[in-house]
Amino acid sequence: MKRVRMRMLLGMLMIWMSSGAFCGGIPIAPKQDYWMGMYYNQQKIGSLHVVVKEDEVDGKDRLCRNETLRIRYRIPNKNFLYNIERHLLTDTTFAPISDSHTIDYTDSSRSGYYPTTSEITYGLSSAKWKTTANGVVDVKTMPITEHDRAVVVAGNQYDMGRRKLSPGDRFDINHFRYMMKVFLDTGNSLNLGEASVYVMRAETVTVNGIAYNTIVTSEKYADAYTIVWHLDNGEIVKWEMPEDHIVWLRESKENATEIDEGEGPLLDPNAKSAVANNVSAELLERSLSNFDYWMGVYSGTTKLGYVHITTKQDKLDGKDVFRREEIFHSHMNSSGKSFNVDINHVQYVDSTFFPILETMSITGGDPDKPGPKSSTAEYRYGKDMASCKYSLGDDLQTTMVPLTEEDRAKIVAGRAYVFGMLRLPVGKSIDVNHSYYTIERDKNCKWKFSDAMISVLRRETLNLNGVTYDTLVISDRAKNGRETTRWQLDTGEILKEDIPQEDLIWVREGKEKATEIDRMEPPKMTK
Repeated sequence: MKRVRMRMLLGMLMIWMSSGAFCGGIPIAPKQDYWMGMYYNQQKIGSLHVVVKEDEVDGKDRLCRNETLRIRYRIPNKNFLYNIERHLLTDTTFAPISDSHTIDYTDSSRSGYYPTTSEITYGLSSAKWKTTANGVVDVKTMPITEHDRAVVVAGNQYDMGRRKLSPGDRFDINHFRYMMKVFLDTGNSLNLGEASVYVMRAETVTVNGIAYNTIVTSEKYADAYTIVWHLDNGEIVKWEMPEDHIVWLRESKENATEIDEGEGPLLDPNAKSAVANNVSAELLERSLSNFDYWMGVYSGTTKLGYVHITTKQDKLDGKDVFRREEIFHSHMNSSGKSFNVDINHVQYVDSTFFPILETMSITGGDPDKPGPKSSTAEYRYGKDMASCKYSLGDDLQTTMVPLTEEDRAKIVAGRAYVFGMLRLPVGKSIDVNHSYYTIERDKNCKWKFSDAMISVLRRETLNLNGVTYDTLVISDRAKNGRETTRWQLDTGEILKEDIPQEDLIWVREGKEKATEIDRMEPPKMTK
């Protein structure tokens, strides 16, 4: 559903801005002190300064997190300027004491200046919230349950950078969130903003020419999600809100604050994102598994060959990538002569599952047929264009294919699926885009993107070789009419694949059974 993004901008920014008291007492050296630039559709609109430190308040040791956010931008006929400060104070167990923020807001289409202050003070069973907006004071009290306190403490520990993050971990956090809906003129509200945090993976990410070893988390809220790259000490080097086209990047103070002076950039409220990684929250529910398994390939009851599938983290041109390899081997008999056909398909994707490079090689074939017995194809992907270099013998041809924003989003979804990162409930469907390659000897290499729909049909018990599995049955239906049904584990590993158009069935087997085709008389091909 299309939303007018800029009208929701401040509300979405409040995803972490809550309300309390300034830290006082004797300061201790900060545990964190860093700056980030804020971008909307690749245009810088603000800066964020974060300081996390230990302090002494009223004679007691406390933990403080201070955030200063400055935003400046324009839309047609309007200029906006925000100065937002947040101050979180907890005890050493991360139990909240107070959480405050102030907002100074200027809108050139209205007269005047709109300061807002808000403070929450916490007791054992309730929180008191006091806000002053445009001179109007409002005081409310909200009850706090034992569950509320537990997840608020978890959120504070996470915000302070004091929680150890390990890939595969999942935990809930909770903040009392103050939502100031300035654009919509619907007033202010205080509510529980519970989110599920999933620790996806360890990853080396390069920001402004500097490589950082990070832990990547996704934070899934009821109405939004974020992706965050953390250092070991909790500092953040990258932070994305993909649905809302917003990204923060680690920068020096000088670069981060260059937006503070002069007129802000002119933004198109309806522009599509060129920053977001286009991966929906459903695709961020697990970290990459290292797959290594074998499948036998059958036509009816006749075994034709096998497939060996592996996925792992890897390096490409010095950068961290994910790698998936499919090795297909067939052993056939035609006109009394035996021959092999081998296909090796390798895909490299970045951390957002956008493809960087694909390679495919085909060797072997019927010795009685003329022409080269090997071919290779190399596919490279850029922001707006993808290219294919195809060689058959001495012939080399290059094909260029344009990529739209919609293409990129569907390609990412398709790659996330084949890498085992898709986690959808029964009844859920998403649109993907697969690359289909038609390579015929003595003819051109035909390459195109084909829209498809991935649908989770049902859960089903599958018995293979005496072992019973609980599987998800998934339909992969392309617009060209090709349909594949797969029985998968929750991890994404495939146990069975049925391709009726090609009269093929792939079945999970051990390596010894899958490769037995090489030790037996090859089947005769009747087609």
